[in-house]
Amino acid sequence: MAIVMAHFIEYTHASGSWFDGLKIGFCCWLGFTLTTMLPNQVFSKDKFSWLLAAITIGYPMVGLSTAGAILAAWH
Repeated sequence: MAIVMAHFIEYTHASGSWFDGLKIGFCCWLGFTLTTMLPNQVFSKDKFSWLLAAITIGYPMVGLSTAGAILAAWH
């Protein structure tokens, strides 16, 4: 995932700005993680809990945003 994000950062010319990398990480989370994990949480046979869904879906957001910020600042 970090390799693909590094290519996104290079493609969008966000190198050198950690905040641009943070935004790219958030957009990757929004486009790839949220859209695949939210339906699984909503339509699972288990009792739906917003707190559990927020934790399960939210922790990749922190990881992807952090990775984007680090990769953009590093480039």
